[in-house]
Amino acid sequence: MNIIFCQNLLIYFRRWRRRDIVRRLAERLAPGGLLVLGQGELTDWQPPGLQKVPSEHVLAWIKRQADEE
Repeated sequence: MNIIFCQNLLIYFRRWRRRDIVRRLAERLAPGGLLVLGQGELTDWQPPGLQKVPSEHVLAWIKRQADEE
């Protein structure tokens, strides 16, 4: 997928389940794809292969190209 929005859903799951869900969503991103979460749903997560979008207003990551990993 090129873009995945998952906002205001993860707050209903336990912390360990949130990480599992987001990890699975990230695996499905195409290189260069964007994963957008709701603010504060998963603040201390840094998955391998994804780069955080530098912004105060959005919680998002871009999947790096295969040659960047």
